[in-house]
Amino acid sequence: MDPLRRKRAFIGSIRTDSLFHVLFDHLQDVCLFAKDRDGRLMVVNQALVKRFGVRDERQIIGKTDLDLHPRGHADKYRVDDLRVMASGKPMLNIVELFLDLQGIPTWHVTNKMPVLSKDGRVIGVMGTIETYEARRTLGLTNKRLLQAYEHIRTHFHEEVSVRDLAAQCGLSVRQFERKFREQVWATPRELIMRMRVQRACDSLRETTSPLLDIALSSGFYDQASFNRHFKKHLGLTPGEYRRRFG
Repeated sequence: MDPLRRKRAFIGSIRTDSLFHVLFDHLQDVCLFAKDRDGRLMVVNQALVKRFGVRDERQIIGKTDLDLHPRGHADKYRVDDLRVMASGKPMLNIVELFLDLQGIPTWHVTNKMPVLSKDGRVIGVMGTIETYEARRTLGLTNKRLLQAYEHIRTHFHEEVSVRDLAAQCGLSVRQFERKFREQVWATPRELIMRMRVQRACDSLRETTSPLLDIALSSGFYDQASFNRHFKKHLGLTPGEYRRRFG
């Protein structure tokens, strides 16, 4: 079936009060999507088309996450989709790493919810994707926590003491980590690791430096730690990432 005919058929099956698609192309900074039960993209807005680096929605309509993302990421996205469809309940504020078709990584906040047919059956998943930095800017309102965030953003590749950051905020470590997570959607250690992985991705794409040098300059203690954390977040080893996107 032609991708656009498939799209129209999918939209036609959605319950009237779920006609979210009319808003899609008026949002510039928020990517929106809907997938059918098999995980195929049925509806996308122009922001998502642009993020994938393609000219026309026909190039991604009907494709699955496995067609568009590394297997490790695609498998994780599919698990979340199946969970939403099975439970009929949304999953909100999922912080995850996305790679575009050029391998450039960005952290995003994803919300997913079930798509219901006119007779109330779950027929897919729809959701929004926003850049983590945009959402973080809106969410982080405490001045001292903002200062702690900025310190991590500037010094993530160095040794960062969570205990010292907590003391500067006048909090215990437990209180600091809880409040930080409430506003940043990550613990300080999780945020540090995300920034290190993103720095490493840039170096792998843009330089020919040895992997150990990249590991150390990104803040990892050794190459083994680098390999382990990198694969956990991207589903690829540093070497595989460089061969694919370097």
